[in-house]
Amino acid sequence: MKITRNFEMDEFVPSKNYEVTDKNMVFLKYLCVTLEYIRVLINEPVYITSGIRDLDAYFDLLNRGYHPSETSDHFFGNPVFWPDTGKYYTMSVGAADIVFANTNILSVYEQVKKQGWLDERIGQFLYEKDGSVEWIHVSNNPKDFYQHSMLELFPDRKKYLKSFNGGITWEE
Repeated sequence: MKITRNFEMDEFVPSKNYEVTDKNMVFLKYLCVTLEYIRVLINEPVYITSGIRDLDAYFDLLNRGYHPSETSDHFFGNPVFWPDTGKYYTMSVGAADIVFANTNILSVYEQVKKQGWLDERIGQFLYEKDGSVEWIHVSNNPKDFYQHSMLELFPDRKKYLKSFNGGITWEE
C-alpha cells in the first residue's frame, strides 16, 4: 500500500502479519511527508532500515548488540508494557531509521541540522554509527499531535544528537 509518492507500507511494518492501526497510519503519513522533504533535499531515494517496532523487534535489536530506547518513537503510539518497571509507555509518535545509497549520511545530518527548515516537523534527528554501520533516526514532533498538557508526559529529548558507538553515548 502506497503511503506517499515514494514510500510503501511494507517498508515500515515489522512483518506481513502486523496490523496497522489508524493511529499508526496518522503517524506514518506525517513521517513520510517529512521523508519526502529529505528526499528532495538530497535528490536521491531514502531507504527505510527500521520503521514500526513491536517488542519482538525491540528485543531482537537488543540481542544483536544495539541499544534501542524503551521510549522509542518506533513504537508508533502502540502501548508497550515493561515488566521490570510495571509501567506502560504509550507516548511514541513514529520514527524511521534511514540510509541513502550515494550520499554521506553524516553530511545529510549536518545539512538538515544547519538549514533548520524541518525543525518544526522533526521530534528528533539523530546520526547513529555502530562500527561501519551508520544511519539517521528521524521522528515526528509530538507537538504536531498532542496538546500542551499532554506534551508534559513526553520524555525530554534533544532534537539533534550524534552517537558514534551505537547509541551508548551521545553528543550535540
